[in-house]
Amino acid sequence: ETVAEYQILLNKALSYAEIKELESTFEAFDWVVYASPNYAMKFDTEYIPNDKKWKNEWDKVPEGSNWGMEAIDAPGAWEYKEQMSSVNIGVIDNMFDIHHKDLNFAEKPLGEQLAENAISKNEIKWNNHGTHTSGTIAALFDNDEGVSGGSVNTNLYGFSTRGAESDQYNDSHLLNVAFGYLIVQKKCSVINISMGFDQMTFEASRNETYATEQINSIASQIEKFL
Repeated sequence: ETVAEYQILLNKALSYAEIKELESTFEAFDWVVYASPNYAMKFDTEYIPNDKKWKNEWDKVPEGSNWGMEAIDAPGAWEYKEQMSSVNIGVIDNMFDIHHKDLNFAEKPLGEQLAENAISKNEIKWNNHGTHTSGTIAALFDNDEGVSGGSVNTNLYGFSTRGAESDQYNDSHLLNVAFGYLIVQKKCSVINISMGFDQMTFEASRNETYATEQINSIASQIEKFL
C-alpha cells in the first residue's frame, strides 16, 4: 500500500496472450498507472569460487583481503571521512550474516528471517554472497576487525531474495517490494544488486529474440515502478 501497487491472484490458468490482454484491459482505466505480468525468475549469484584454496592472484596491483579498497584508492577518499555525511545504502542479495563482527545492519534485512527458517529446515543452503557484497560496501571502519568497506558512515539495509522466493523462484513484483522497502521506507540513496538472470541473460546476450523480449518486459515494468 505504501506505493499503491497490488497483485491480482487469478482463479484459473491463463495463457501468456490472455494475460497480456488482461494487462491492456486494466491499463485502460484512468486510475491505473500501469499493469504487468508478474514474471517469475531465478537469480544467479554464484560469482565467488567455493574452492578452499582459491585466492586472487595479481601482478603489480594491490593484494590482500582489502585489495579492492586499495585498487580504487579508497584511502585517498578516507582522508576526508570527517567531512562525509551519513548515507543509507540498501543491498538486494540472497541472504546475510547479520551477526558478522564486521557488519552493522540498521535493522534485520527484510526476508532474512524467512531465509534462516528455510536453512534450519534444510530447504536451502547457506550462501555468503550477500554478506560479501555488504562487507565490500560497509564493513566497519577502524574497528580493528576484518576489512574496511568503501563507505565509512553507512546505515546498512538489506533485502533477502532467498527468504522471499517461492519454489526457488523470485518474481518481478518482489523486486518492486524490495525497492519500495529500501527507497520509500528506508530512504536509501544507493542500492546494490549484484546478481543476474542465468539462462535468460545468456540467451539474450546472444540476441535470442524471446529472451531479449522478456528481459525488456521486466526492465520496462521496473522502470515504470521506479
